[in-house]
Amino acid sequence: MTDGTSRDGGPDRGGSPGRIRIEAEAPTAPLVTGSAQRLTVTVVNDGPEVEQVALDPSGLLARWVVLDPPVLRLWPRQQGQSVLTVHLPAGSEPQAGPSTLVLVGRTGDGQHTVVQVQVEVAVTVQVEVSRPRPHALETPRRAKVDLQITNGSNVPVQVHVKVTDREGRLHQQRPRSPFHLAAGESAGVGVVLAWRKPVWRGRAVPHDYVVTAAVRHNAVAGPATAGQQEPRTVSGVLVQAPLLRTWWLLVWLGLALATWQSSGGWGWILGPLTLAWTIFVLARVTHRLLVVRRGDPRADAARTRLS
Repeated sequence: MTDGTSRDGGPDRGGSPGRIRIEAEAPTAPLVTGSAQRLTVTVVNDGPEVEQVALDPSGLLARWVVLDPPVLRLWPRQQGQSVLTVHLPAGSEPQAGPSTLVLVGRTGDGQHTVVQVQVEVAVTVQVEVSRPRPHALETPRRAKVDLQITNGSNVPVQVHVKVTDREGRLHQQRPRSPFHLAAGESAGVGVVLAWRKPVWRGRAVPHDYVVTAAVRHNAVAGPATAGQQEPRTVSGVLVQAPLLRTWWLLVWLGLALATWQSSGGWGWILGPLTLAWTIFVLARVTHRLLVVRRGDPRADAARTRLS
């Protein structure tokens, strides 16, 4: 139990400055977000007159405190009790760690008594990871997908993103190092994926991959909520496209054969045309090797609505 101290807020009509005492029950466990904890508040009237005492919470936790009843009418030498309920919402507030719950008792003549209760807010880790956008993407070499990671915890966290696939064909180029998110912060993360070995010819083959977000925190205030620190996983599809299109080769072979068999003025036309097509194919292959493929957000939004 925690005793309050009396203070004069106005003229004292016949009573002593310490005629009202407030004793608040201390919590037996840390306060956990998303749950409620009830404490008993005892108000004692040590004065010679009938007192009406209004109880008001104050401090950082005041908006999550409810008193029932909030007002007590006490006869001389009488005590009454009120139930104080602290219901912390699920989310990033309040911050984890030690805090002070302040309770003010005011009488009708302006006297007020203040009691302070030391509480501990437990660590709650809750990190959400969105589905990769675009969810499905075709690329011959490299691709970039976007994730939205939201820290709904009441502590700062460190997030490490890792991408794996069952066949081991994918290589994660970035991000390679963990990044930090403050409590309540949301950030977009670009993940660049690359095929370990390109495919020169053939059909486009889809491969499923899994994004794992491992979460850590360094808070030491109170125990973490059970089951809240498991890695978050989301999945996506990356389609490996060949570097060479079959029709590119067919066109090149047709031009080369026509140039070889041509006679007269046609050779002067087909020769440069074959050379130009060869340069075009080499440029396209080089471009597909170097450029990071990005999805079209509008097309991905349409696929999301259809699914």
